Amino acid sequence: MIARQKRDRILKKMIEYTEEEKRELDKLYEQDFTKNLNKKEYEQYINEVFKDTIDLYNKIEKLEERQDNQILNIVKNLESKINNTTTQTNDNNVSFSKKELEEYYDIFFKEKIEEGISENTIKQYKSTKKFLLYFLKEKGNDLSFKFFKDLQNKFKQLPLNFLIKNKNLLKYEDVIKNETKNYKKLTNKTINNHILRIGSFIQFLEYNEYIKINNCTKLKNLPEEKETNKEEFSKEDLENIFNSDFLEERDKDFCKTALYSGLRLGELYSLTKEDIDIKNKLINVNLKDTTSKKHQRIIPISSCIFNILERRIKTINKKDKVFFNDKSQNATNKHITRRINKIVIEKSKTFHSFRKNFSQMIEDTDADYKTKKYLMGHSLEKDITHTIYNRNKINIDKLRQCIDKISI
Repeated sequence: MIARQKRDRILKKMIEYTEEEKRELDKLYEQDFTKNLNKKEYEQYINEVFKDTIDLYNKIEKLEERQDNQILNIVKNLESKINNTTTQTNDNNVSFSKKELEEYYDIFFKEKIEEGISENTIKQYKSTKKFLLYFLKEKGNDLSFKFFKDLQNKFKQLPLNFLIKNKNLLKYEDVIKNETKNYKKLTNKTINNHILRIGSFIQFLEYNEYIKINNCTKLKNLPEEKETNKEEFSKEDLENIFNSDFLEERDKDFCKTALYSGLRLGELYSLTKEDIDIKNKLINVNLKDTTSKKHQRIIPISSCIFNILERRIKTINKKDKVFFNDKSQNATNKHITRRINKIVIEKSKTFHSFRKNFSQMIEDTDADYKTKKYLMGHSLEKDITHTIYNRNKINIDKLRQCIDKISI
């Protein structure tokens, strides 16, 4: 028994034996030639007798150790991925309150104005600010990728006239719940433009080191519907428009001037009394809210609209707008568009179609292509003949000859 305990203590650190192996070992140990062996000799003997078993257990031990290391590595990799995911979704590690972000936006907006953006672009940035502030929490806005992805998804559910309808700032969930199933939503193009401006603001935060990274740029643009190619109005369309009760006299004057001048809606809306030279029968197009040269030109007044312009400027002050002094450009656009859509129900025909008609009319004249390009407000900067030989001088007589030849 004592010998057995001695044996067990010697082998304890090496391997564990089955009961059958232990009985075999006892028999061997009881033999006369083993009784006189010292500890070291007995260990050597045991290692020799059970060599195969010991080798097997050593291999198993190594395999188990290797497996443990593999599992450990897998766990470490998983932890690393989890940490990376957390970093990607909230890698700025900064939380902003609604008030802080509003203050930063105002600084950003001021810089944009100093860059000389147009009046229309200013309105767009103001609109984007209202949307952004509506979805911000009073505390704890992390500006993570998830934040912007959720914002984009909420934009997709918003009613078309959300800001107008939601004057009382109802909760987003309540606004969506109150809408009918087939309500009109913001277009993907409008959403993409809002996200683009928000991204520009976040870029400002990144540049000024308020955040580490602009997660808004990771968003993919929503697919936009292809714009319908605009077509000119037919003679029947024009007759219906100018004989319609949907249009007031001022509306008809506005549309007819567009038809015989080729001016864009923004250009026509911006005309003031001092831009109309009745004596020389000229319209001076010079938008104050843009630096683009294509918006600065002289258009001879067609005899078809001379009486209209003469009548209108008699009743207004020098700085007053010729047509819609009481409405913004955006309101004027909506006002005219709604009324035209009630008369001509075709998506391809809008207010821009008046300009298409004008383009077609001057195209049918025998005027040279530079005269036609100039009247349409297309750039002539790359035209060598115009910029160098004529030194940018406009031949008013040629312009007038072309205008006098157009009529419907």
